[in-house]
Amino acid sequence: MSYTHPTATSSSNFQQIFDNALKEYQRRTKKDLLTHPLATQLQACDSPSSILVLLQQQVQGLDRSQSSNERLTKWLDPTVNVLHALSDTLGEGVGLVFSPAKAIFTGVGVLLLAAKDVRAGQEALVDILERIETFLRRLEIYTSVPPNEEMAGTITTIMVEVLSILAIATKEIGQGRTKKYLKKLVGKTEIEDALKRLDKLTQEEGRMATAQVLKVTHSVDDRVRGVADRVLGVDNRVAGVDNRVAIVDDRVASVDDRVKSVDDKVAEVIDGAQYIFNQSLKKFNITRLDGRQARVVFQQTATDVDQVKRNQLRQDLRRWLSPPDPSTNHNIACDIHHKGTATWFFQGSIYNEWKSTPSLLWIHGKPGARARAFYGFSTIIEDIQVMCDAGQASMGYFYFDFRDISKQHWRDLIPSLLTQLSARSAPRCDILSRFYSDHDDGARQPSDETLTRCLKEMLTLPDQHPVYLIIDALDECSNTSGIPSPRDKVLRLVKELVDLHVPNLHICVTSRPEVDIRDVFERLTLRQVSLHDQSGQREDIEAYVRSVVYSDLEPIMRRWRKEEKELVIETLSDRADGMFRWIFCQLEALRHCLPPSVRRTLRELPETLDETYERILKEIKKPNRGHARRVLQCLVVAIRPLRVAELAEVLAVDFDDDKGVAKLKPDWRWEDQEQALLIACSSLISIVEAGNSRVVQFSHFSVKEYLTSSRLTAASGEASNYYIDLKPAHTTLAQACLGVLLQTHDDVDGHTPSDHPLAQYAARHWTTHTQFEDVSSRLQKGMEYLFDPDKPHFEAWRTLYDIDTKPYSGNSFSLFAPFDKSPAAPLYYAALCGFYDLVGHLIIKSPQDVNANGGFNIRPLVAALAGKHFQTAELLCHNGADPHIRGRHLATLLHCASRFSNLKVVQKLIEYDADIGAEDDRGYTPLHYASFNVAPEDCTVLRLLLENGADVNARTKTRDTPLHFASSQGCLEVVRLLLEYGADIKAEDNRSRTVLRVAEDRPSRTGREEIIEFLREYKAK
Repeated sequence: MSYTHPTATSSSNFQQIFDNALKEYQRRTKKDLLTHPLATQLQACDSPSSILVLLQQQVQGLDRSQSSNERLTKWLDPTVNVLHALSDTLGEGVGLVFSPAKAIFTGVGVLLLAAKDVRAGQEALVDILERIETFLRRLEIYTSVPPNEEMAGTITTIMVEVLSILAIATKEIGQGRTKKYLKKLVGKTEIEDALKRLDKLTQEEGRMATAQVLKVTHSVDDRVRGVADRVLGVDNRVAGVDNRVAIVDDRVASVDDRVKSVDDKVAEVIDGAQYIFNQSLKKFNITRLDGRQARVVFQQTATDVDQVKRNQLRQDLRRWLSPPDPSTNHNIACDIHHKGTATWFFQGSIYNEWKSTPSLLWIHGKPGARARAFYGFSTIIEDIQVMCDAGQASMGYFYFDFRDISKQHWRDLIPSLLTQLSARSAPRCDILSRFYSDHDDGARQPSDETLTRCLKEMLTLPDQHPVYLIIDALDECSNTSGIPSPRDKVLRLVKELVDLHVPNLHICVTSRPEVDIRDVFERLTLRQVSLHDQSGQREDIEAYVRSVVYSDLEPIMRRWRKEEKELVIETLSDRADGMFRWIFCQLEALRHCLPPSVRRTLRELPETLDETYERILKEIKKPNRGHARRVLQCLVVAIRPLRVAELAEVLAVDFDDDKGVAKLKPDWRWEDQEQALLIACSSLISIVEAGNSRVVQFSHFSVKEYLTSSRLTAASGEASNYYIDLKPAHTTLAQACLGVLLQTHDDVDGHTPSDHPLAQYAARHWTTHTQFEDVSSRLQKGMEYLFDPDKPHFEAWRTLYDIDTKPYSGNSFSLFAPFDKSPAAPLYYAALCGFYDLVGHLIIKSPQDVNANGGFNIRPLVAALAGKHFQTAELLCHNGADPHIRGRHLATLLHCASRFSNLKVVQKLIEYDADIGAEDDRGYTPLHYASFNVAPEDCTVLRLLLENGADVNARTKTRDTPLHFASSQGCLEVVRLLLEYGADIKAEDNRSRTVLRVAEDRPSRTGREEIIEFLREYKAK
């Protein structure tokens, strides 16, 4: 007899489970417990003692030993009390006429009657009953702490399993199977299975200990069953029950891995719950629970479990948004902050007014004035953090950083602020969780508009403490690409937040006074501090210069006379104009001056930072100029900070090899790598600790800005030759990477070869440098060598790093990704990178690979489209690539591109004559897929499909129209557009649900109410 464990069971479910158990009992024993004489007598029993007397009467007829007599009596007393109490506890909630406890009493009585004449089995019978009793006694706690509905379902199921065991035992005794009763009977499959089920249920109950913890387990159990159903492909009913699952089955790409690990996850939940419960017992120093203690422990455990669940949710949200970590910048800023500086700022009225009054504070200074070591941005964060720790405020902060590519864009800022603001606020976490749910539990990435809307919702929550948003170095946010540029988007965001007039919002932004930044901020009502105009800034500069020239750590300065030291302090403080960076550079030059040359050096000081940098460039020795230029080029375009050994390796590359391919020359390497770099570039670079490595970086943002500015092209003499044009810079680093990769094949074993320090960077990032503008055309020869299938270089590169990674479930073509990819040809990788000329070369060399399967994108054409390399995709189509291939669920490329609003890909596929009315195995057309989108900007793809003849009233196999899907998802603009093109508002699915009914059935969706109101008004018209 087997029963389904209820997860959210109603009274009717309990009754059905119990009724089935009684029928099964009757089938096995030929006895009806409802009409048995013992049942009638038990109905009249109103206390444990009266029940006990009745059962002991059945015991009296047994011919048993003294020991079995004592054991049986010992069993009856506590068991009757527990079952009677549980009957009372469950009776009201379950509402059964004939309770499970009464049935067990009757079953025990019938079993005892059956055993009267069977002496050989009586001792074993007691063993069976004692084994049952150990399960029931674990439920004793619920006689003092009433279980919730879910726990009641578990207890009922346990009692039904007990009844099952009694039925089997009664049946076996009735058939005379008594010899070696326990050994044989328990060993039988039926009763052993029943005991295993009972043991499993009681173990689960014992580990969970509270209804709240049990709820977690049930939730995981439900998800396991749901995943299994989707893997088996038999749950097409889900398309009708829950429309949002319809197209989201692209997540099946990752389901296989999830199913393999789901047992481990369930075990982790159970073990975690057991740990929490045990910790609660230890916390209250409890070894045995009474009713009052149980309530205390249960309440604490429920609180702890809720916190565990919320922490897990926050981890899921963080993985979804993948924000950069600004704390790394903050820790560095705190470490280098010069103590005693910026006190004038924190004691001033502007800062304290901003801190107490919601407003925008803009802190700005000319290039070099905003040195993080002095102006105290990190101290602002530390000051506000004190309020946050006291529960008086919340904060989100961010450092834009020219050295870190992950901290230079709008899309880096917003996820970081969202995760910080939601980390300590349950209401804000709930908002972010709702957006996460709206995007299929993270299967799809949010749009920029969605992220902005989420942030605004968080900031406008009622009854909040002050909220502080602090953004450093806005001028280091990229301003060179895109319309609008990343910096334009940040400026627009700040303006929108200020215009919200949130009564508790404080915003602080620091930057240089760039024209675009100044134009926006000066139109806003704000407080501002101009650092280079502050007398306190001059005092900080003077204090810093004094600390350096009087330092015992400067051996040459120690030889200066006092009057020379004071002259340096006075001269630099007067001429700095608030620029700490200028001070750094002048001190760097002065620290090498012997006393007689100090005055002359002071007279010849450059006036500006530009003049300072120009002088430094001119002083680079002629033999070092080529190396210096390459080092500076690499630092400007490096994807991540380069380690000393990696950058020094570039100096060992011969860029003038007669074969036209850069070649690594190991004998060119410097023994002292740091010295090689510092000799080449002097004070323009610095070497700092980063984790376990030493990395090279520009000594200040203004250095990189100057090297890439048009001002340097107008500089005199040799200095202008150091102007960094991005395309030649990317070419230099790409050539160096290829040179290294073409020499690593002899000793690659899956790890970076120790004698090729640049190999790992090269393997991961050479393609990014080569994809910049038309750099690839300059490296064609080297790439042909690397991709030659007859040479070992290609496999060596893939061994070091395979750029073909499994697409996340929200990727446009994830429905084409296999669970385990097979090796792909070089043509596939060339298409994935979008190397047009190389693809043409490989098509000629290996035409059979055009439609060869392999890789996570299956075909070269899909790889090219996934990377939005449309010229490459067109070249493949012209050479026989099949644009009509199908993935899982028989989805076409157009289905996938429509689902993820990939406008350019949809346009191209329509140009390739893709079937706009193609149906997958569930009858979904591309228009159905597009109708799942929830952002207003997604309407562009929808309109494109409709304009090209998509059937607005196409039906799936469950009779759903695109309007059904749109109504369930919560985007009013999509609903309006479909109706504009003639969607039938009266259409019904296979369960007779109209689009209005579908919208009403989705209570958790954002935008649900406005869709319902709109549909009602539209229908009324």
